[in-house]
Amino acid sequence: MANTKMIFFLAIFISIIMANFITKLVAQDSEENKTPLQEFVDMAQELVKQDKIVEAIEIYERIVIATPEDTESRTQLTKLYTRTNQHEKAAQTYSELLETDPNNIEYQDEYVKSLQAVGKVDEALEIAQSYIQTYPEVGMHYVRLAKLYDAEGDEAAAIDTYKKAITFGYNDKNTFLRLAEHYFVNEDMDAAEIALKNAISATTSEWDRERIERQLVNLYRYQGNLEEMFQKTEDEGALTFEMQKQRAQHFRNIGELQKAVKVYKKALEMGNLYQKNEIISNLFNVYSKQDRLDLVLEYFETETSKEIESILRSTIYSSKGITVRFDGDSIRKDLINAYKNQGQLDVLRTHFESKFENNAANPAVIELLAEIYWDTNDYQKTAQAYHLLSKTEPMDRRNIRSFYLAAAAFHRNNQPDMVKTVLNQVDIALASVKQTQDPSFLGALATICLNNEMYDRAIILAENAVTQAENADNNWELKYLYEILAKNYITSKRYEDAFNIYQKMAKNADDRYARERAESEMNKAAKAGNLYEKWIIQHLKLGEETPNDTKHILKLAECYEATDKIKEAVTQYERLTTLEPEITQWYKKIGDLYQKLPQQLPKSIDAYEKAIELDKSSYKLYDLLAKSYIKNAQPLQAEETYRRALDATLIQNEYDSAINSIIRLYPNEGQEDKHIALLEEIRQKFQKMDNSAVLHELLGDLYNKTGNSEKAELNYAKWLKIRKNEVNSSQNVNDLRSFSNTLLDKGLYPETALLFAKRSLFNYPRSSYIYHTTLGRACIANGLYDEALTHFKHALTLISNEHYLDRFWQEVVEANKNANDKERFIQLLNELLKSITLDSFNVSANTHRIIAESYAENGMPEEAEKYLLKTGFVPETAWITLGPFDNKDNVGPYISYIPEESTQIDTTAKFYGKDKLIRWQNLRTTM
Repeated sequence: MANTKMIFFLAIFISIIMANFITKLVAQDSEENKTPLQEFVDMAQELVKQDKIVEAIEIYERIVIATPEDTESRTQLTKLYTRTNQHEKAAQTYSELLETDPNNIEYQDEYVKSLQAVGKVDEALEIAQSYIQTYPEVGMHYVRLAKLYDAEGDEAAAIDTYKKAITFGYNDKNTFLRLAEHYFVNEDMDAAEIALKNAISATTSEWDRERIERQLVNLYRYQGNLEEMFQKTEDEGALTFEMQKQRAQHFRNIGELQKAVKVYKKALEMGNLYQKNEIISNLFNVYSKQDRLDLVLEYFETETSKEIESILRSTIYSSKGITVRFDGDSIRKDLINAYKNQGQLDVLRTHFESKFENNAANPAVIELLAEIYWDTNDYQKTAQAYHLLSKTEPMDRRNIRSFYLAAAAFHRNNQPDMVKTVLNQVDIALASVKQTQDPSFLGALATICLNNEMYDRAIILAENAVTQAENADNNWELKYLYEILAKNYITSKRYEDAFNIYQKMAKNADDRYARERAESEMNKAAKAGNLYEKWIIQHLKLGEETPNDTKHILKLAECYEATDKIKEAVTQYERLTTLEPEITQWYKKIGDLYQKLPQQLPKSIDAYEKAIELDKSSYKLYDLLAKSYIKNAQPLQAEETYRRALDATLIQNEYDSAINSIIRLYPNEGQEDKHIALLEEIRQKFQKMDNSAVLHELLGDLYNKTGNSEKAELNYAKWLKIRKNEVNSSQNVNDLRSFSNTLLDKGLYPETALLFAKRSLFNYPRSSYIYHTTLGRACIANGLYDEALTHFKHALTLISNEHYLDRFWQEVVEANKNANDKERFIQLLNELLKSITLDSFNVSANTHRIIAESYAENGMPEEAEKYLLKTGFVPETAWITLGPFDNKDNVGPYISYIPEESTQIDTTAKFYGKDKLIRWQNLRTTM
């Protein structure tokens, strides 16, 4: 079979060579007349889209051999090498690319990164420095070198080199941000502030500017001078919209609602319409907390007294459909929600019905009433209001939406004649309104119809939208439009049409989630419409006419599989293996199907073995084969399969998965020595595994369990170095915090945990309590209790939702495990509790339980009981008991120890018990 595969790819190779030859002879080449070369490039791109990276690499490798001058394909190949951690190959290919384009900055960067990734740090440093020697005044070359120093932990050299980059004019925002992070970690807050402000000046992107401004706010919060710096910045006239928003949020979180209102109003004077909508929503929320719905209403009426333009402000896309938002939609929704949350929607309704009686021509009043009526299921009045609104001038897309909402309400109110009337009116109106053929707008109308069971009209709209989008080749909109149309087909029981549209959606999908959802819905549609049975008959007949047509055989196999006719499906896939023996997928399918037949597990194993023979670079196949052996009670064969995977060309996380799977084969307690022996053998046999963070972490944990601290320390040290490089390379803020938490959980390298906790806090572009909490834990691990208390207090000011309070206290209690000074930790806990009022939160019983446990663990039962009682649980020590009782000759039931009319217990009273006088006892005093 290996020879068959080679012949197959040789044919591709020859085709590409011929394509190259033809391309040189024939200058004309268009999209309508693609060369074979372009077809193979398209094939490789499609494989990448489907996440079939190994197959894509194979095709690109052959394209590059056939057409070495095709630098685009060579560049794509190197990216795939990097993506699959084949950094040695990536470095070699980038080196070749630099021979043809030596001044290409991207190639230079990636070449140095690839060398670093394979551990050739000295060579990477040498090359990076050589570019500086050649071009000593080009700032970009200094940045490249500084990043290398960063990754290797040479902080001083990194800072110095970033500064040189700026000196030579490389004023990139990311360079300033890297410098700011270094200054922050080293507690040089003045320099960090300057660097952040320089980063703001260096960006032209509003999104980036706001992100960095939030980092600046976090810096001030970290220093404990947030309000002071807000005021100073405002006095200087430099307080931006984003900073005003953060300032208002700060006041809101700490309960200073009047100050929050004042700042939100200032922000409203500064923001654009989109930004204002967010602020209005927050402002209404604060008013509601103050029980000032009158102020919510006053603001709404002031704003809506101004002329509201019928401008489409936003379009929202989701798997549920498309929604359009016009000017005024947001503030109207916020007003209704404010009253609804206070249980006073009827008050709002009465108020605006009165206004409508006085002025029936006010569109803002009509639209608000229409939404209130809809919200209260009064569809008759909803329909009348939207119908009235649809006829207001000028006629535009907003009116068209109102027509459809009116029709939907009439439909819900079971008035088919009015539905027909309104839809006729909208058809006339559509002809006079521009921009109604916009696919997204049509999709939004179709969504309204779909949600209100007006399927026939929804299908017309969605089909029109799909046609428009397909003609415009607008794939981004199409995935949403396809889903809207398919859902309508399903509800109309047009299952085959739905299947075809979901099939288009799957092909068009640009992410795995959307593709898998489409494929799942295809299957549901086919089953609902009994399509598989129909197709089986069709393809059996076609198969008689063309018995070797693989298209019909595959369709038959898929239909049999979908209808759980496993044996029939296997037969068809086996026919495919005869006709196309080089296709791995057929053997995998056979293996999967035999898994459903327990008595056929050996055949499943044979099929997976055949698939691996054809594709030795698929970890999924090794994993399926190993799991088949496990099902067949053959753990040694499963282990051997995972070892074969370790010997194949895979990516690092797949090697790591294989290691974990081998360890899980022997899960019983007391297997540490066996696990160590296995892992040590793997490390010695497979040199590449010495770069596995997972392997070294596992060994560190195992040696730690067996008490071999020396070897545990050696493995943890290797694990730390690899993980630091990985996290530094990703620069992902969640990775930074997660790594810090891992170190804290393991009780390892507290200084490193503190470093990464600081970095994660600095780089997080928003305000979240969890980053301050992690930093607080890291401070405790380093004996910095005062600093920990400060960060925990900061965290509490960022919790506006009681839902997160439990998690916060759980993190605080976890910090106890990292505390070397338990007395100081309890002092911190007491100070933290004194600094807040738990009664100001709707504190759950779980929060009190968590705090109680912390006191209990530190030998403070009285404090523990105080918080335990707040949970509603009555501990044993709170009970007063009486006994043991005398029940000899059944006298016990007739003795009244506590008269029913008693209002209190005489705890000094004594009674005749089983064998002596008994009295009331408090367990606390007798323990």
